Amino acid sequence: MMAKYSKGLKADLHLHTCDSPKETHIKYDAFKLIDAAMHLGYEVLSITNHDTLTYSDFLKDYAEERGILLIPGMELTLHKKHVLMYTTTNSFKRPTAFGDLEKTIDKNNLLVAPHPFFPSIHSLGKHLIRWQNIFDAIELCHFYTNILDFNQEALAWAKNCNLPVLGTSDSHSLRQLNTTYSVIYAEKDSEAIFEAIKYGNLSVVTAPLPTLKACRILYDLFIPPALQHAGTACFYLMSLLLRS
Repeated sequence: MMAKYSKGLKADLHLHTCDSPKETHIKYDAFKLIDAAMHLGYEVLSITNHDTLTYSDFLKDYAEERGILLIPGMELTLHKKHVLMYTTTNSFKRPTAFGDLEKTIDKNNLLVAPHPFFPSIHSLGKHLIRWQNIFDAIELCHFYTNILDFNQEALAWAKNCNLPVLGTSDSHSLRQLNTTYSVIYAEKDSEAIFEAIKYGNLSVVTAPLPTLKACRILYDLFIPPALQHAGTACFYLMSLLLRS
């Protein structure tokens, strides 16, 4: 067991930005996210866009100048299920199947099960049970209230399997940032942070969302994208009508 550091690192390892073809509804880029996180006292971040590595030496240096360690990460889609994968290096070889993830188990990689039992086609569900041996931690997602909480099954599962819990915001809007995060007791180094998480040397800072804030987050996540898709559909429909 690693010794605990007296001062923990404020961290969020599940964040999204507009720097990906799959995140078209997000209004801010990686630089704005880093600036916002700096003002909130974050020291460790990972931008985990869907199937896209949002990481470069320039972005890493930009974060470092603001006191933040940026860890390369990605939210992979494997068989329509989401998996959070992190690495200590710039070279990110993207797995294409769950079996490939077994080959990545070492000190240079970290695998986390995001929102595993949320009611979504992308949640792991029974796949978490099938592939439990590959995961280093289970996510506690920020989106829950006193009445509705899909994290409880994940927390019970993590306890039964003796796996640590990692708190994240899974931010798709800046309104979500700082709602849930982790304090990691380790040196400010990717490999040390991975080891600390795997040993459970972290704590989660979280609280149920007030109902109004939960509603505003849902609005941010679903209404603008729906309006964007509807507008695109109307444009193509009008084009077809004008041609006929």
